[in-house]
Amino acid sequence: PNQWSLRPAGTQLELGDFPVNMALHPTGRWLAILHAGHSEHEVIVVDTQRRRITCRVPLEQTFYGLCFSPQGDRLFASGGEFAVVHEWQFEDGLLFKHHAWPVAEEKSNFVCSGLALDSEGKTLYAAGVFGDAISIRPLSPQGTYHLVSLPENSHPYAVLPDKSGRRLFASLWAKEAVAVLD
Repeated sequence: PNQWSLRPAGTQLELGDFPVNMALHPTGRWLAILHAGHSEHEVIVVDTQRRRITCRVPLEQTFYGLCFSPQGDRLFASGGEFAVVHEWQFEDGLLFKHHAWPVAEEKSNFVCSGLALDSEGKTLYAAGVFGDAISIRPLSPQGTYHLVSLPENSHPYAVLPDKSGRRLFASLWAKEAVAVLD
């Protein structure tokens, strides 16, 4: 609208209409991009060396959360208002063997946003941006999630465990603050 033109540096790769998050693989070779716009929600995997898309996986709904496991053998993406986290096995730029982990009651107002794993890749942390809670879930078939409530209208958006595994940091979107969970 202002008649200015942009000349981006480097090369561009056409992805989608609304990339909301990116996760870099531990090796740096692969980049996962999460799209949650008006067109189909999806995860796209890009080979950063060859600068090409290697995989596209559509999702019924997503929001913001995206992360690789510390070992790089799995990718996780938020399931938005369905209160699940999608998991795929990952190898050579491809996603396969999908599994959905419940992180709250499906009919709740828990909208899964930011995601993180502990340093061993055995515990999943999911922020519930409109549920004002953090879901903590062991990644085992017999495990179940545990919700940690936060102040009303705090809107936790992103989560990050410290390296020791003793604390979890959560950005609070509506409070312009960070919560520390011990």
